[in-house]
Amino acid sequence: YIGKMFWPTDLAIYYPHPGKSLPLWQVSVSFLLLVIVSVLIIRYRTKYKYLVLGWLWYVGTLIPVIGLVQVGSQGMADRYSYVPFIGLFIIVSWLVPELLQKWKNRNILLGTTCAIVLCVLSVLTYFQLHYWQNSRTLFEHTLKVTENNHIALCHMAEVFREDGRLDEAIEHNRKCLEVKPDYFFAHIGLGRAFMEKKQFDEAIVHFTSALKQKPDNFNILFSLGTAFGRQGNPDKTILYLQKAVESDPNSHMAHYYIARVLAEKGRLNQSIEHYRKVLQLKPDRPEVNNNLAWLLAVYNQSEIHNPAEAIKLAEIACKITNYNDPTFLDTLAACYGSAGQFDEAVKIAQKALELIPETGHEQLANEIEKRLNLYKQSKPYYMSLPDIKTGD
Repeated sequence: YIGKMFWPTDLAIYYPHPGKSLPLWQVSVSFLLLVIVSVLIIRYRTKYKYLVLGWLWYVGTLIPVIGLVQVGSQGMADRYSYVPFIGLFIIVSWLVPELLQKWKNRNILLGTTCAIVLCVLSVLTYFQLHYWQNSRTLFEHTLKVTENNHIALCHMAEVFREDGRLDEAIEHNRKCLEVKPDYFFAHIGLGRAFMEKKQFDEAIVHFTSALKQKPDNFNILFSLGTAFGRQGNPDKTILYLQKAVESDPNSHMAHYYIARVLAEKGRLNQSIEHYRKVLQLKPDRPEVNNNLAWLLAVYNQSEIHNPAEAIKLAEIACKITNYNDPTFLDTLAACYGSAGQFDEAVKIAQKALELIPETGHEQLANEIEKRLNLYKQSKPYYMSLPDIKTGD
């Protein structure tokens, strides 16, 4: 820390802890130096009283970041060193003028030296600020000035993933695991990168590895559930999404995805329950209002069939999207048809068809036309098999 104070270069946001690899001679020399400096200061305490104050301030406030009392996983923490440095500045501020008090040109020398130091530090600060432009520049610099830095490798991998450079993201996360094999954030990063590459088997492997270390972590459970969903395994999807909901009951995303999968599996009552929970948390999500309205309208089962509520929900979805989404209009038409209001159903279905060319949903057009023919015959559209409309 003293070296960094006098020459602040090769600074990093995170310094990896050496663990048990720190050589014994470094520990011994450091301890010996600490003892020697402390003895000298005690010896000259009467002549230079500020030495004791400055040194005790430095050593005392350095305890949280020196590693004797380990706080966090870092080996050093520059961000906290401004407090201990106050003690060293006290020593320098009083000692240097006192040592130079017999010099005739002391004031000129000290003034010039201070000006030079300020200029040098200003230049160093200017260059340091360049490293803090964004996450990429920050962690690229950190990797240059440190070794085996698993934190920087993992963050750099996330930068690459967000930029769409998935192979580089995977490479950096794997390097991270070489340095720290049990680092679960790297497994999460690999899982996300493989998800984006549509390599779902690999994604599941890494999400599972992360889950072993953090079995109740919502993000891992949710990611694992969605990975199984993309893989085409609805049972595993429901299992892990349910665990995610238990981990965070207020996650509207978890409730939403599990509701969709439950509907696809035909477990409509449970699906409706989760959709209602989403609307409690996020009432303005149009796709949720739309999907719940669809379930309540097109499945003619007494325990769930509720055309009146379905119309209200579908109207909310259409209103939020300014009646410009043919999928939501199709749902609204089905709701009116289910309620026996066939003239309104015909009018809305025709409007949905008019919007199809603007959206390019040609397959949806065929489905709407089939339902429109039913409405013209005063017949509602009902389904016997699950067919959830995602609306997204």
